[in-house]
This record gives sequence, C-alpha cells and structure tokens, in this order.
Amino acid sequence: MLTEVAAYKALEGLQGDSIPRFKIGGYYGGMFSIVTEVAGSPLEVGKLSQEERWKIVDKLSLIHMHGVLHNDIRPENILVRHDDNGIQVRFIDFAWSKRTSDQRELKKEIIKLKMLLDLLTGEPSPL
Repeated sequence: MLTEVAAYKALEGLQGDSIPRFKIGGYYGGMFSIVTEVAGSPLEVGKLSQEERWKIVDKLSLIHMHGVLHNDIRPENILVRHDDNGIQVRFIDFAWSKRTSDQRELKKEIIKLKMLLDLLTGEPSPL
C-alpha cells in the first residue's frame, strides 16, 4: 500500500483527471487504509465507442508521462463514469506500479491496454 501512496503522490497533477483524488492514507486501528474519491464503476464489456477507447488509452498515456508504469491493467482497475461531458476515466489500484523512464515498458503497457479493449469490445480498433 505504500507503493500506492507513492504513486498517488507522483501523480498528484493527475488527481481528479486520470486518477481519483487521494484523500488520506495511513494506519488506522492497526490497518493500513487509503481513501480516495468515488470515481466511477469498473469498465463494462462491450460498451465502448472508438472515442471512449481513445480516451482510456490517452489517460494511461498521461500517467506514463509522469514516469509511472501502472503494472496491473485489468478492467476492474479502470473506472468509468458517463456524464454530460461524455466518459470520465480514472485508473485505480497502483499497488504494483513503479517509477520508470523505460519507454519500452511503457509502450508495452499501452499495447496491453489496447489488446484488452479489443478483447472486451469484441472488435479490433485502429488505436
């Protein structure tokens, strides 16, 4: 969990945009806890337009620009919320994340995300 707190601090400029706003983290009653804003629901299978898929990839790219590899890309770690402005995307669960400047690692994670989105929607994309 300390890794997750460190990731939230490294991504402070993206809080409320690509990741939820971090509220507090620490030991409470003998248990380590992290509190963030409620940011949406886990990604649903087959309910994404091309534009929404682009937005998800863009949000991960922003995280990468801050030198953080998420390292646990799964549907349950991508929260979405639909509102008047379209889809809002937040990545969560940075327990396996790490700081890196290795562009190959970052590119590999983007490819993994694109493959996941293709699999979930049942169609290849030109992403």
